[in-house]
Amino acid sequence: SSGINAESQKHLSDMTSQEAYTYVAPTTTRQNRIQPIANPSEVSYSRLINRVTERLETESNVLWTEISRMCNYDSKTVDLFKSHNTQLPTIYLIQKTHKFDCNVLVSDVDIISNCKIRPIVSCINSPSEKLAWIVKSILSPLLNHVPSHLSNIHTHLEELQNMSHQQLSGLSFFTADVTALYTNINISGCIQDLITLTEEHWEDLDTWGLTLTHIHKILEFVFTNSYFTYHSRLYLQKIGLFMGCQPSPIGAIVRVYIPAVMATLR
Repeated sequence: SSGINAESQKHLSDMTSQEAYTYVAPTTTRQNRIQPIANPSEVSYSRLINRVTERLETESNVLWTEISRMCNYDSKTVDLFKSHNTQLPTIYLIQKTHKFDCNVLVSDVDIISNCKIRPIVSCINSPSEKLAWIVKSILSPLLNHVPSHLSNIHTHLEELQNMSHQQLSGLSFFTADVTALYTNINISGCIQDLITLTEEHWEDLDTWGLTLTHIHKILEFVFTNSYFTYHSRLYLQKIGLFMGCQPSPIGAIVRVYIPAVMATLR
């Protein structure tokens, strides 16, 4: 900790490391880095005053009770997925240390100003967490029907290594990325794409006796009630998906995949 004065040491809160370097930042710096994300003037987020936890908890339980009644679930199953004593999701940041230019020494970079950040919203014990788990469990097998989805990098590398020179001849390899994928997802379009793919592969899914309408209602509740807290303040994410909500990865992958498939069919 040489070179860090006593006053700074009192406020050290963040530490990020990547192989050969580590840096620390005072609490005020962390707050300044997140402020653009939770700025009420931004189109993506708005700050709220009224607390919504009890309302969301009630709505979640009413929705689940209604669905359970229509599916004839027993009382133990009904109680298992009801929400009690919940709290709103909380936002935190993961700093993208891999985004630094590999040709520039880290010691020459203003890390605090140039480090990109990934907003993660922790939904643990949130009013919608249990319902989110249900749709995530039901819809996860849909990824088996998305050819471009990589379940893990190791299997992908093994497949490439097993390809012959003739198969690889003339091919070029590239990667593509989407800027701010989760927060750029259109929620209504995402839900519709998930429902479309679910209907197409209905026989391959264990739907727990739910109908497409039930799944649609749960997805709508989970994805549209995007409330979170930061610094004891309440915010609403007005567009996109939470990175941290259980069905969000499935929704994002399918949302990117479906338009690509439709484009090839035109």
